[in-house]
Amino acid sequence: MSSQPPKSYAQLLKIDYLKDLYPKLPHPLTREQHAYQFYPFDALDGYDEAIAESDRQVLEDPGLTEEEQNSLDSTLAYLCAHLKEQPQLEVTYFCADLYKEGGHLLTQSDRLYQIEPALGVLVLKSAKQQIPIRQIRRLKIIRV
Repeated sequence: MSSQPPKSYAQLLKIDYLKDLYPKLPHPLTREQHAYQFYPFDALDGYDEAIAESDRQVLEDPGLTEEEQNSLDSTLAYLCAHLKEQPQLEVTYFCADLYKEGGHLLTQSDRLYQIEPALGVLVLKSAKQQIPIRQIRRLKIIRV
């Protein structure tokens, strides 16, 4: 590039910017190579994750009817009386979603390890998983 600044727009158009501005480049990049270096740039950072989150479906907590609550209470009373036998259970419970209003119904089959009335939890044997009793929607005894 000459030491004098260009005086007209036509002179600006004739400047070879890569050669004049970066004379020490070992080899100039092609247009494709130059464009490729900006390929991973995401102008809307997090947009795809936000769209995926808004599309994710959650359920409203179904709750329990009075009849279901009475059935659950009687099953829990039976389990308290037969705790030493560690019966095999199938527990369906509501797990609240961390980011949205609602959650999911999860079902787990395992042996009963303990019932903690003070904490209000049912403890399953294999992973010592604690399930809050107030979140249980169905409790089925598979075998005693």
